[in-house]
Amino acid sequence: MNNNDPKQNLLETLQKFETVMMTTRRRDGKLHARPMAMAKISDDYLWFVAARESTATAEALADAFAVITAQDGGTYACVNGVIEVIVDPVRVRTYWRDSWTGWFPKGKEDPDLVLLRMRPTSGEYWTPGGDGLRHFFDEVQALLNGDPPLPNVNEIERHAHVRL
Repeated sequence: MNNNDPKQNLLETLQKFETVMMTTRRRDGKLHARPMAMAKISDDYLWFVAARESTATAEALADAFAVITAQDGGTYACVNGVIEVIVDPVRVRTYWRDSWTGWFPKGKEDPDLVLLRMRPTSGEYWTPGGDGLRHFFDEVQALLNGDPPLPNVNEIERHAHVRL
């Protein structure tokens, strides 16, 4: 990820995750998070498969605002957006992964399957940038010499707020 386009960097970061945590708001106002498998990532939308009668679907219908978060090693992502419930059996079959059969035993032809389509409004990502060990030794040397800490020249590459 050496692209100067923060949106593209965010999308590339999201591609690293098969599962994210999706947080929605319950009817009582409390936040509710659950793991969700990423079905598809496009330039404009993040897609998830859910059961029509699931709490994720019900909460998205009641309050469309949601956030997804993901973490793996030193890579993190967070995306805010608006969820729509989409009934599209053709798209479900296109996005289907056999590994989802444990959650949806009837498979991709299950009429209870719907898509949750998130239109991102903003996001952030943090990725390991540059040579962290080299930066650490440079920091220690600056400290020992009585110099101020050196900026991490890869910080822009490592973290960005993205308006979508």
